[in-house]
Amino acid sequence: MYLHLFLQFQRSDNMLANILAGLALAYAIWNDHKERQNKKLLADAQSRIQKTQQDLEEKTQEFNQKLGKINSSESILPHLYLNLSDDDIKNKGGKMIFGIWVRNVGQAAAVNIQMGYENNDQNLAGMLRSENDDQSFSLYDYLSATTALTGETVFLSFCIQKTDEMLDFYYFKLHYSDLAGRVYEQEFKFGYGNKFQNGYSLNQGSFQPKLIEDIV
Repeated sequence: MYLHLFLQFQRSDNMLANILAGLALAYAIWNDHKERQNKKLLADAQSRIQKTQQDLEEKTQEFNQKLGKINSSESILPHLYLNLSDDDIKNKGGKMIFGIWVRNVGQAAAVNIQMGYENNDQNLAGMLRSENDDQSFSLYDYLSATTALTGETVFLSFCIQKTDEMLDFYYFKLHYSDLAGRVYEQEFKFGYGNKFQNGYSLNQGSFQPKLIEDIV
């Protein structure tokens, strides 16, 4: 097509015909270039759209997998809960022994139950934290069991130096796993006062378990 227009331009003796032929040739070249450019832009746009759709599908699939894992985790989650009684508080030679029962009220067994640490001291004293830094305390009875099925209890106790007026709150942590292998950390709070009530405080807490190690 281009060659035909070019030859027509060369043979024509008419100036107007030459101009028109030249314009036609230029337009044909420009139109062809524009058409190629538009096709390239369209192909690039389609490629970007396909890439975006693919990324969106992958992210949606990843989100659904995470959501399914969360739902599965919640459905088999153990949950320990403080079960305190003033009858488990003993006075032995100037020291107070606080017996503590922890019951599994969750929907699954808690296995590999272990004491956690409330501070950097990896010893018996580091397993308990007091709101009063002047207190002297340590673990007295270690866990009576390392597994608790739903409804079962585990016993432990702490030894705290007795004072004339004891009023303090204490925190400790337990680590345990579910049957799928996820590891949780759960913190507990209990208080004691011998000035007004002489027993466990009603201000106690069994905080929500925190997932600290997921399934690989």
